[in-house]
Amino acid sequence: SQTKKLLQSQPKENPKAILLITDGDFNENQLEKTIQSLQKENIRLYIMGIGTKDGSLIPGHNNNWMTDQSGKKIISQLNEAELENLATLGKGVYTTANYRDNDTHILLDAIEKNMPTNTIEKNPVRVWHERFYIPLFFIIPLLLYRFKQNSV
Repeated sequence: SQTKKLLQSQPKENPKAILLITDGDFNENQLEKTIQSLQKENIRLYIMGIGTKDGSLIPGHNNNWMTDQSGKKIISQLNEAELENLATLGKGVYTTANYRDNDTHILLDAIEKNMPTNTIEKNPVRVWHERFYIPLFFIIPLLLYRFKQNSV
């Protein structure tokens, strides 16, 4: 609900989207209703799934594993079917994090495709390459020669 309030405070003409990075382990009863209410307000939901289907323990503090209230170690498992369903419900895209660039490119391409063309500006970016060290190649030999003369 905080995210919804934040997005509602933006100008109406701005396209709105939420990027959810999760394994899909939700304890949320009204999640589908919440996504439907976001969709009614033209807020798209993009999801990046993290983890594996087999699951694994979650690292915690001081090299210990995270535990639930009963002290049992928590195993995080990727729930791709649920995440794909939620992304479809939210008129977005689901992708699995693969720790390469293509996972983010899939999401960014989908976001860009769903934006109105008048909101996307392509501005060139000027990148400065510092080359202060090049004159040092000429100055250092001269300084070495000068110090050598003074030491004799």
